[in-house]
Amino acid sequence: KSTDIGETDQWQQSTNGTDGLYYRDIEITCIVLKEDTFKGTLINIAEIEQFKAVDENDEEIYITDRDNYNPPADNSTYQEDDDDYEPLKLRCFDLALRKFITAVNDEDVNTRIPVPKVDTDGKIKYEHDKTPVYVANSDIVTYTIRVYNEGTVLGYVMELSDDIPDGLEFMPEHPTNQEYKWIMIDQDGKETSDASKAVEIRTKYLENTLLNPYDPTKEISETNPDHAEVKVVFKVVEEKITQPDRIVINKAQITDDKAVDEDGNEIDVDDEDSVPDEWNEGEDDQDIEKIYVKKFDLALLKWVTQTIVTVDGKTTVTDTGFTPYDNPEPVAKVVIDKKKLNKTTVKFVYNIIITNEGEIPGYATEITDYIPEGLEFVQEDNPIWTKVGDNKITTRALEQTLLNPGESATLEVVFTWKKGANNLGLKTNIAEISEDYNDKGSKDIDSTPDNVKTEDYDKQQEDDDDKALVILELKTGGSASYMWLGLTVLIILAGGILLIKKYVL
Repeated sequence: KSTDIGETDQWQQSTNGTDGLYYRDIEITCIVLKEDTFKGTLINIAEIEQFKAVDENDEEIYITDRDNYNPPADNSTYQEDDDDYEPLKLRCFDLALRKFITAVNDEDVNTRIPVPKVDTDGKIKYEHDKTPVYVANSDIVTYTIRVYNEGTVLGYVMELSDDIPDGLEFMPEHPTNQEYKWIMIDQDGKETSDASKAVEIRTKYLENTLLNPYDPTKEISETNPDHAEVKVVFKVVEEKITQPDRIVINKAQITDDKAVDEDGNEIDVDDEDSVPDEWNEGEDDQDIEKIYVKKFDLALLKWVTQTIVTVDGKTTVTDTGFTPYDNPEPVAKVVIDKKKLNKTTVKFVYNIIITNEGEIPGYATEITDYIPEGLEFVQEDNPIWTKVGDNKITTRALEQTLLNPGESATLEVVFTWKKGANNLGLKTNIAEISEDYNDKGSKDIDSTPDNVKTEDYDKQQEDDDDKALVILELKTGGSASYMWLGLTVLIILAGGILLIKKYVL
């Protein structure tokens, strides 16, 4: 832009009248267009574009300025004394929020603290781990919410909010939550004192904490950008989890802010890239943090390991070669000589393996075994077991055996055949975990202890219970009779019973 000063404008003498210098002032007004500017400095240049020299009679003299010839080539800075510039430092209001876990129970978490860095376009980015933190039911999780002043204007965080997702419970009486003055808000946006009705929490704890402007000319440091923070504590409540992947996402954001000048007066200016109290993806005045709630899962498998047959005082022990992972379910068979039936004793040795398939250490504090019809429990063969009913035995042998994730423990139980020509055929033995424990109070994710119904077992089997099969048949004369085996197979096929383990390690 150019302007004509005018030939009749009054010249004013400088304040130092002895230096012989005179000057004229003109004014120009410019508007800063935010969308056309950037974070940094604008340089406004002015120059004398045309002049005229005259003598004492006001006659034009054709001479050039003695020390000025070329105008500025670009928007650099001062070049000659007939041009000058004025720098304009642009200011912006910009608060950014980061949320991160700093403790689980009494254990500090120091690996998630955000590290601010300046990227190639001059913007501040934050590097910090956002993979879920593994926690368990009843754990106490401490979150830190930190607000940075990325702008060049003084500012305050007037209010912060944090939601309460499924799986977390706000603890209003916790000292940390009281220290940072969190209040609970219900679904109607009203303050409540009932934690069960709270859907979010808010605090004005930082409303009097002044955040100094960011100085882009200096290195990133602990105080540049300036920041302030609050903490909040939640309890993990597994029974409230609705997320199929067990990942609980907690959100925090700035709900109110204020920019001020150097005298503390409020400036009517908005955050340049965020809208307070509105969750808009991509804005930097909000952040999330994730936890993964670990599972408790004990599984049981049962199988026959040996048959022990004693005839006329001679004992034969046969290893079945079965494993707990056989699929389909194998059947241990014993053939009895009809002529020596009264002189024959048959015992079946079963193994029960308990495996921690979950992510939380725990105990199988009690195992229950249901005595198959046609077999009997002999106490002398089973010192760790106790009979508690006509057809039920229990053991607490593993009550003090901690099973860490992936670990197993094995028990043995022996049943004896009740002699009788009419007591043959298939015998089904069922065992289950009837009581478990972990110090997190977490329930087994896919099983309920002590819920087996032996009369309808195949329709409601869980992975904390299992069955094992044996069959007895008579040998008459010199050849074996497979009548019982054939009959059993037909019954199984007709009933659609699949002898398949429901649990695979």
